[in-house]
Amino acid sequence: MLALALGAAPAQAVTFTEQIERLQAVYAALLDYRAGAPPRPSPGGEIGLELLPVPPIDNRVGSKDEPVHPPPAIARLRLGWSAAAGLRIGAVWLPPVKVMGYRANVAGVEGGWGLSHGAAAGALRVFYLAGSVAGPISDPDTTDTFTLANRGADLRLGWARAAWVLYGGAGAGRSETRLAIASDGSESAFGRAYRYAFLGLSRTAGAWRFTLEQHATESILRHVVLTVSHGF
Repeated sequence: MLALALGAAPAQAVTFTEQIERLQAVYAALLDYRAGAPPRPSPGGEIGLELLPVPPIDNRVGSKDEPVHPPPAIARLRLGWSAAAGLRIGAVWLPPVKVMGYRANVAGVEGGWGLSHGAAAGALRVFYLAGSVAGPISDPDTTDTFTLANRGADLRLGWARAAWVLYGGAGAGRSETRLAIASDGSESAFGRAYRYAFLGLSRTAGAWRFTLEQHATESILRHVVLTVSHGF
């Protein structure tokens, strides 16, 4: 369930340590808690489903090139509440349901504040996410374990026209990760700062909101976040 993304940079890792560090950085970016909503949603609560489509990711560790086949997408539950004054809180959860040999339990919380003036809107958001994923990350016949803790913040600016909102932004954070490889009993832990940028397009239809975001995390990952939510 980790190798879910829309692309990674073509740069080649040349040592075992570089391969492991880059792999963990890609996984941490993929599972990160991104905005998934325009900068100033309508007041009230909402529940939604987030979907991250998955392309191939290079899972090689050392000289082996194992035929690892992750699920085609990650699906997560999202909750949010926005106040008329601009305050917003939310949560995301990837529940521990086993899919194609992978089982994850990753959750996060967010808080932010936004304002609007006419058709323009902006929002500042902070977040924290932590959890683990177990599955055949490096070898199809083993169960490796990846754990992470991400924290960060981002800024979004948007422009609304009728039911549509076009927005973009940038963020930064820090990730602490650990990968335990079952085949040789090794463990690798890394801490790194990261930056990302994104563009989003959102449309409301009654109580429903449909959002598409394209993310770029430095040079290591390009991925899409699709969110469908319903207000209550």
